[in-house]
Amino acid sequence: MKRSLRFLRQDGRVLMLADGQLTTDFGPEQAKQIAGALLSLAKQIENDADPEKQMLDQAVLFRAGAPIALNTNPKLLDAAFTEAQHNRALRRYMPHAKGIASKAVVGVPVVSNRRVQV
Repeated sequence: MKRSLRFLRQDGRVLMLADGQLTTDFGPEQAKQIAGALLSLAKQIENDADPEKQMLDQAVLFRAGAPIALNTNPKLLDAAFTEAQHNRALRRYMPHAKGIASKAVVGVPVVSNRRVQV
C-alpha cells in the first residue's frame, strides 16, 4: 500500500502529514536543515546507484576542461581520469575541447590554506 506524504505550512511551522495524520512539525530552521540533509542523502543514493554513468559524466567534464568533481570517491575519480585520457569516443567527439590532450595527466585542483612562498 502506497503511503501519502504531504508537507503544509501553518502559522510559521512546517507540518508533515502521513496518510492524513499529523506526524510532526518543524520550525523554519529545522525544516531547512532536514531538507538539506534529505537532498544530500538522495544525491548520494543516486550516485551509488549508477557509478558507471557518473564516471563517464566526470570523464566528459575533465575532457572539456571543467574542474568540477561530481564525487569525492577516489576510485571513481581515478577511473574518470583514465576514461578522459584514453576513451577514443571522447577524443573523437570532442576534438577541440579545451581540456586535456590524449596523453596528458589530469586532476582536480585543490584549494589549500597553506601559503606559498614566491
